[in-house]
Amino acid sequence: QLSRDSSEMVPYLDVSLESCLKELNTLQQLPNVRIMEHRLNQEIVAAAVAAMTIPCRIVVSGPSSFNAAARNYLLQCPLMETDSITVLEA
Repeated sequence: QLSRDSSEMVPYLDVSLESCLKELNTLQQLPNVRIMEHRLNQEIVAAAVAAMTIPCRIVVSGPSSFNAAARNYLLQCPLMETDSITVLEA
């Protein structure tokens, strides 16, 4: 059960903390969802790639620094090829 002491964790100002927690808890119940409060790192990416059926297409979308890091982590994974990764730039 997720909970927060501060509304600072709400990413959208027009959405209540309670609504966010409800949606996060709903997502957390799904078998293929893992909610983590960590920075992206090689270990997280490698574990996700290991669980994928290869070949696959990976789409990365976020701020440019996130996109660059995600792409680099993906390329360090065995069997991951450059043409399997699509990075969407904002």
